[in-house]
Amino acid sequence: MKKLWLGWMVCVLAATPACSGSDHSDLSSNPSNDGGAGSAGMGGTAGTGGTAGTGGTAGTGGTAGTGGTAGTGGTAGTGGTAGTGGTAGTAGTAGTGGAAGVGGAAGAAGVGGGGAAGSAGCSGGCDDGIACTIDACVQDACKHAPGPCPAGQICDLSQGCVQAPICANDTTCQQLWGTDACKHDVRCDVATATCTYDLLDQDEDQHAPLVCGGDDCDDSDPQRNPAMVETCDGKDNDCDGDVDENVACPGLLACVGGACVCPPANACGSECVDKNTNVDHCGACYNQCPGVASCVAGVCECPAPAVACGLVCVNTQTDPNHCGGCDQQCAAGYSCSNGTCTCLHTSCAGQCVDTQTDASNCGGCGQVCPATATCQNGACLCPAGTPTECGGTCVDLSTNNEHCGSCDNACGFGQCQGGQCPTCAPGGLLLLLDRSGSMSSNCGSQTCVQAELSAVETFVQDTESEGLSVGVTYFPRPPNGNALCTIADYAQPDVAIDLLPGNASPIVNSGIGSMANGLSVVVGALGGGIEAASGWAAGHAGPGAVVMINDGGMGIGCNTETVAQAVATASAGFAGTPSIRTFVIGVNPGGYAIDTQWWNEVPAAGGGTLTNTGNLGAAAILDALRTIRAEFTCP
Repeated sequence: MKKLWLGWMVCVLAATPACSGSDHSDLSSNPSNDGGAGSAGMGGTAGTGGTAGTGGTAGTGGTAGTGGTAGTGGTAGTGGTAGTGGTAGTAGTAGTGGAAGVGGAAGAAGVGGGGAAGSAGCSGGCDDGIACTIDACVQDACKHAPGPCPAGQICDLSQGCVQAPICANDTTCQQLWGTDACKHDVRCDVATATCTYDLLDQDEDQHAPLVCGGDDCDDSDPQRNPAMVETCDGKDNDCDGDVDENVACPGLLACVGGACVCPPANACGSECVDKNTNVDHCGACYNQCPGVASCVAGVCECPAPAVACGLVCVNTQTDPNHCGGCDQQCAAGYSCSNGTCTCLHTSCAGQCVDTQTDASNCGGCGQVCPATATCQNGACLCPAGTPTECGGTCVDLSTNNEHCGSCDNACGFGQCQGGQCPTCAPGGLLLLLDRSGSMSSNCGSQTCVQAELSAVETFVQDTESEGLSVGVTYFPRPPNGNALCTIADYAQPDVAIDLLPGNASPIVNSGIGSMANGLSVVVGALGGGIEAASGWAAGHAGPGAVVMINDGGMGIGCNTETVAQAVATASAGFAGTPSIRTFVIGVNPGGYAIDTQWWNEVPAAGGGTLTNTGNLGAAAILDALRTIRAEFTCP
């Protein structure tokens, strides 16, 4: 090919018809070891045969070209010299001298083809001495690709920059090089009137593929060529024949199988750590170093003089929870000095306390402040709402019934107000409720027993009754069968006398389901009630009384009782100590003379009053109860 280019150049210079036989279709930039046919010299000496290539085992020499028509006096061409470094190539057969032209030299003999020398890798470098070639070591083998030349020239891999073929249009160039796949965009450069081309570069990374003498190991991937830096992706990015070599992954990750992964020895859950230095995984996963500790060679180390006690760094010389060693806790109030628990205050029963502030040892060991008090400067101080200490309790002397106005001044009744006990005490009433059979008569819109119970329920739940003490006894007993007649049979109320409103619910509940039934009793129920009321009054400051709600019936259930007995019973109660008054509320008068008599005489003898409500019902009974209440409550 070199010879063809030389012949082509001569033709251009001589512009003689003798050149018309040159075969321009063989022009190529690819290296060739075949000798070309000699052109007929024009009066010169025959050409010298080509020198064989240096290196590996030499290829067999090409057959010498046949000389052109001999010029006059032409000398036969010299045979080719054998290649250096390998087995010598067989010299090309000398071209036969052409017939002598006029004044022309004989045709040059064919050049003997020498084979390329064998390669020993890239250890000797890849510079082929040709200035325009691009030399590279790719996958341990030297590669040479045509490089740039001045305008109008192309790079021959053997000779360097040589004159490019002349052209008038692209067709001439396509005929020369169109079948060479390594030549891309073959065209005629109109500026220089010479053929030119681009080396094949399918991925447009400025690197030709290996098959075209380039250094791109993958012409389909622009991220793979010798100019790229190797990354961890499972590819030979820099085309050096090694995949993912010397790739640096972030942190402690290593490149394995084309991905940066955490080595098993460094994996702790989703984290990749150095267990020799990581304080959260020191020596092992999740082994966390305490507080200010550091991890050194996989061991947690606290800064001196601190030591690790569990998950904290402590100074065992001063820490009261680890005094002298881990978990050696000083008693309450003690401090740690030089690794020894020391009491800086007062020792009380084995505990170190500050008697200036300790409420259990205020001012001295065992001096306990009241529950709500605090110890300040060695003295117990009660809170503002209860500022006075009485018997180990903080109280308000203006309202406390046990300490009204001063410690231990207890009010016998009522509520302490402004430090003064009340002078009036609410009384206690025992309501004697008749539920004999005659109470089934109508009192208004209800039976008399229903009216009686309805009035009592409203009375005990009335806010104006609060502070009054009330109880209930039902008669006769039992409600069915023969009535009990003695005072002892009625001495225990059904609901004992107690303070309202707390006693309201027991009284209301006691009347649920009561029915009018049985024969009436007067003296036994009255006497038992007076005895129960007297018992209450003996323990209270307020006066006591009984209130009998009754529809008559003296001597019916107990035929031995008389009006005189009833009057004597009421009189004795009123004259007794404490004095118990008797009140009667009559309902549904039956018209018996004896009932009218005792209704009037009994309350008169007992210091009370009679209120006859007839059959007006619950409202009239309630009014009568309220009238009596006014005499037993404080204004």
